[in-house]
Amino acid sequence: GMHRVLRDAIREGQAAGRIRTGDPELLAQVVWAGLHGALALPNNLEMYTFGPDLAAAMTDHLMAGLRPA
Repeated sequence: GMHRVLRDAIREGQAAGRIRTGDPELLAQVVWAGLHGALALPNNLEMYTFGPDLAAAMTDHLMAGLRPA
């Protein structure tokens, strides 16, 4: 489901020159892992204080990492 949609979107972005080259399967896994972590950590690790903008910051960081060099 979600992984396939993300992988296919990365492939389309690569074909259009808007996403850097690389294995779309791996890039999709990295993006998914980063977003999942940013959303799950604040809910599962109460001993740490995470900022309220963690998910937005992670999304910005991951998207910047996908841009072509």
